[in-house]
Amino acid sequence: MSRDEYYRAFFYHGAEGQLAAVRAGKWKLVLSPSQQLFDLEQDPAEARPMRDRDVSRKLLGMAILFQDEVRRDRRPLGDLGGMNSR
Repeated sequence: MSRDEYYRAFFYHGAEGQLAAVRAGKWKLVLSPSQQLFDLEQDPAEARPMRDRDVSRKLLGMAILFQDEVRRDRRPLGDLGGMNSR
């Protein structure tokens, strides 16, 4: 995975704020309740999950990296990055 691919990926969040899916190009990996891969060009309704181990691993890697970056960069609730002191 290139950094450019990662930056262009889209990360979907569920109602509880958890990461629910990741999309890169025509591929979408739904993470919960179980991992399902979809080719959105061939199946925009997400009716037929596909099997492609390499694509699934790549998108799962993007999801893990994204969650790690969010965890590292999070601030306490109400902290606007120094803006509260004004």
